[in-house]
Amino acid sequence: MQAPIALMLGWLSFGSADITIDEAVVFYPTFASWDAQQSNWLVSVHGAIFEPELDSRKRAVLIHTLRGALRIDKASAEAKLLTQRLQLFLVDSERGKTVSIQLGSQQHQLNASEPNGHFYGSFRLTEDEAEKLLAGPVRRPAWLPFEAVTNKDDQRQFLGRVQFVTEQGLSVISDIDDTVKETFVTERTQMLANTFTRTFRAVDGMAQMYRSAADKGAVFHYVSGSPWQLYVPLSAFFAEERLPPGSFHLKHFRMKDSTLFDLFASHEASKNQAIGDIVTSFPRRRFVLVGDSGEQDPEIYGVIARRFGDRIAAIFIRDVTNEPKESERYATAFRDIEAARWHVFSKPEQIQSTFLELFQKE
Repeated sequence: MQAPIALMLGWLSFGSADITIDEAVVFYPTFASWDAQQSNWLVSVHGAIFEPELDSRKRAVLIHTLRGALRIDKASAEAKLLTQRLQLFLVDSERGKTVSIQLGSQQHQLNASEPNGHFYGSFRLTEDEAEKLLAGPVRRPAWLPFEAVTNKDDQRQFLGRVQFVTEQGLSVISDIDDTVKETFVTERTQMLANTFTRTFRAVDGMAQMYRSAADKGAVFHYVSGSPWQLYVPLSAFFAEERLPPGSFHLKHFRMKDSTLFDLFASHEASKNQAIGDIVTSFPRRRFVLVGDSGEQDPEIYGVIARRFGDRIAAIFIRDVTNEPKESERYATAFRDIEAARWHVFSKPEQIQSTFLELFQKE
């Protein structure tokens, strides 16, 4: 059973010099990359600040509407889960708020939050500073926790973490929906039910395969069309399934601009941008791309592979649309890419040995 929303929000904290008691802050996992030209670490931080709207009329109307559309009984467990997950979409995003974080003895102020409540920041650490914080040299990828700076009389904490990724190695850039989590994006009603009213279900075998790769030193980045509002239940799902931790790169979505039926609309441009930024951040690393055929992953990954050449070691596409590797779609998507570099599979066991051999060669 996944944790109820109250527990999943337990690691959120309320309050700071610029954050009122009725506001919440969440940090998303990010990465730090080594800048060889400046001989220091570039550390990125990303989070959001918002005020939960637990009793708004808009929230009640939306819950009633979606519950009716999915034919869910008001007293059912599905209705309870629907209410919990929709809370994350109906918050009051706070703009112009400034958050600072504490790393060791240093404080770093982040940029003011944007209209959607998201805030970002980056700063640099020398090699010595990073080694002191991590209690040793960065020879393997390592996670560094941090916390927000709060008023001295406020004992509450809200925590985040950033992964320091070594210059060389093999990284996995993975989609989430229908790649590691069953969502059925191609079927609208199933997609909404699997997103809002059902316990998240893993794609059989994917977590085990990913764990084996992580044991061999793989670093993970999860780039998905899922909205940031689902990060909290997704992170609980990742922990329960023991999926390797990694940086998250999700989609910005606001109810005032869209409807829930637009949740998994085309995100080709933003996903291309996110993946390109990750690959560019690590010029000496190589990457494995894993996705599915339900959305634009083949087309996006083909563009990325042509752009970065042999830095893309391999591509794996989970078939959820019953299209063989010989189909016209794949021929177009992977034009000019060697057939041995891209693979189509239905079950992880079909590609597990090929997938894991990549990490043995590094």
